[in-house]
Amino acid sequence: MQRKRLAMSLPPTILAGQSHFRELARIPVAHGELAAGRLYRSGDLVGLTDADLATLARLDVAQVIDLRSGEEQKTRPDKLPPGANLTAIAFLEGSLTSRDRVARFKSATLDDMKAMMVAVYRSLVRDYVGQWRQFFAALAATPGVTVFHCTAGKDRTGIGAALLLTALGASRDAVFADYLASGAHLATLRTMMADKLAPHGVDLDVIRPVLDVDVDYLAAAFDEIDAGWGGVEAYLEHALGIDRAALAERFVTVPR
Repeated sequence: MQRKRLAMSLPPTILAGQSHFRELARIPVAHGELAAGRLYRSGDLVGLTDADLATLARLDVAQVIDLRSGEEQKTRPDKLPPGANLTAIAFLEGSLTSRDRVARFKSATLDDMKAMMVAVYRSLVRDYVGQWRQFFAALAATPGVTVFHCTAGKDRTGIGAALLLTALGASRDAVFADYLASGAHLATLRTMMADKLAPHGVDLDVIRPVLDVDVDYLAAAFDEIDAGWGGVEAYLEHALGIDRAALAERFVTVPR
């Protein structure tokens, strides 16, 4: 696939407390398409309103998979709709403290920030194989509508969506299109980062690479998989042990 920006149609935001909540559906995969009404990807569920929780209840959300670090989960717990089960899988444990992050951001350049994000994406597929195994086991085994998320819904969640779509047979173009669609949904992240960092003198223009998606980030993750495992198919089968049949039964339908 050529590394270029790809566009896809975007549904309106349906949650007041999280701008990046969207259905992962109707994407062509092997033997059909991703079914509607079964899977959603999101930023964190920390700021949800009562109306938002009622919306999730109407969607019959039964499982929330939280891909944030343990510290993020502890200090900013999700709000869950009634009856939903929480599966917490900690990624990026032991990342920089808030104080360290501010200091790093204040001295950084745009190139520094982009290099950092590329390194994060490489690390996420290289150093968190056990967590990805847990993620896919939870997706395959737990019945009902599932929401999976991290903080912004674009990095850890973006890789999770990309690996799932790849496992189900989506084209690389479709995988990147879904990933890049996140760029139009990140108002919640940008507001949160502005509130946290601007008072400390951090230039938000300089840290723009942290606040967006970039085709080079996801491409770096796939490059890391190719380098370490000889290709994404080997990674999915041998490293992650993905049960494609179970995932297809849960999330794939044949369009009429």
